[in-house]
Formats: sequence, structure tokens, C-alpha cells
Amino acid sequence: MGEVFNNIAIHGYAGETSGTVELEFELVGDELRIRMADTGKSFDLGHDTATELPALPESHMGLFIVRSFMDDVRYLPREAPDRPNVFVLTKRYVRR
Repeated sequence: MGEVFNNIAIHGYAGETSGTVELEFELVGDELRIRMADTGKSFDLGHDTATELPALPESHMGLFIVRSFMDDVRYLPREAPDRPNVFVLTKRYVRR
């Protein structure tokens, strides 16, 4: 979650003096879902940085890190000025 938040702040709101990120947490069965919504710049989640891993500097590994730790990563770019970008991160867990 921290990596996604940092990317929103650094890349989504680049050049802006302020921005907002709405966070929602939901437990559904054996999953924790984290929804993050923002109105910053959109990007292409389909760009797979894992294939470029040996050549990447440390500052461009965010999506690789997020995909490595989460069970599911979804991103819906904003389709209109009044709609946010939405990231949904899902992590399965075992109740004890």
C-alpha cells in the first residue's frame, strides 16, 4: 500500500501542490482488499517492469514490488475528469 501511495504522490500528482488519496479497507472472506482512489495522472498498469528488472534503477521497481507482495492488483484509470483512478490491492490471509 505504501508503494502505491508513494507512486500516486510522486507520479500521479507530479507538478501539483496538493492532491488527495481516498483509502478504503475491506475484509471479505479470507481477503483484505485495499482500495485507493486519486484524481492524479493515470498510467498504464499493463507495462510489465519485471522483464526489465536487471536494467531498472531502484526508483522504478514499484509495480514489481506491489505485484510481488499482493495476490491481485487491479487498476482502473479515470475515464472522465469527475471520476478517480482506482487501485484495488487484494491480499489473501489465513484466519487463526
